[in-house]
Amino acid sequence: MSSVITWFFLVMAALVSAAIPIYLWWQKKTASGGSSGNPVSAKNKASDLKSLWEIQEIKNGVIILSGGCRYRMILRLAAADFYLMGKNEQTLVEDSLAAALLGLTFPVQFLTVSEVVDTRRAVRKVKENLHRLAPAIAECALNYAAYLENLSRGKTAATTAAYMVIPYDTVQGFDHALNELEARAMSLAGALQGARIKTEILTTPAVVDLLHHLLNRSRAWRPSDADAAGAMELYHVAERSAVDDILEKAV
Repeated sequence: MSSVITWFFLVMAALVSAAIPIYLWWQKKTASGGSSGNPVSAKNKASDLKSLWEIQEIKNGVIILSGGCRYRMILRLAAADFYLMGKNEQTLVEDSLAAALLGLTFPVQFLTVSEVVDTRRAVRKVKENLHRLAPAIAECALNYAAYLENLSRGKTAATTAAYMVIPYDTVQGFDHALNELEARAMSLAGALQGARIKTEILTTPAVVDLLHHLLNRSRAWRPSDADAAGAMELYHVAERSAVDDILEKAV
C-alpha cells in the first residue's frame, strides 16, 4: 500500500513539474495581449480611475460608477477612545454599535487607512494669529509651528482613519440617488451616535483626496490643496474670456 502511495505522489510531482512551464507561458501570453498582435502592458490596464475602480464621475460628494446607475457615498468615522471609558460605558457602546449594525437594511463597506498626520492647517492658524500674541509667546508659537512642519515633512507620525461606504443602485437618476444616500447617511449617524461614533459626509474634494491617498500612500500632497491655491483658476478665466469674445463678436 505504501509503495502505491509513493508512486502516486511521484507521478503527481512529475505532472506538476511539466505543467508549470506551460502555465507560465500561458500567463505571459495572456498578459501580452494574446495572439492579437496588440500587446497591452499591465501598467496601461489600470491607467485611470475609470479602469481601476470604475469611477465615472464624482458629483456633490457622490461617486458615480460606470454605467451611471451605481452611486456611492463615503462617511468619515470618528470615535471616542474606547479604552478610556468605564466598564459600564464600554458595555453601552458595544450594545449600541451591535444594535446599529443589526438594524442595517442595506450593505455597507468599512475602509481603514493609515494617513500621515497633516499639520499644515494647524501651522497656518498659528502663523495667522502671531500678531495677536506677545513677543515671547509669539516666539514659542513659531517654534511650535516649526516643530509641526518638521513632523509633517518627516512623515514620522501617522494616524488611522476609518471610513464607511454607503451604496445605492438605481435607474431613477442622480437626484433620486443623492436623496436616498443622504437619508441613509442620516439614519446611520443617528444609530451610531449611541456608540459614541460621529459621522461626516465627505465632500467632493475630500473624496478626491482619499482616492489620491489610496494610490499615493507615501505622499502628503492633496489635490484639494492645488484647487484651493487656484490651480484651476486659469481655466475659468480662459473660459470667461472666450465667452466675452463670443459676445463681443455677436454685438
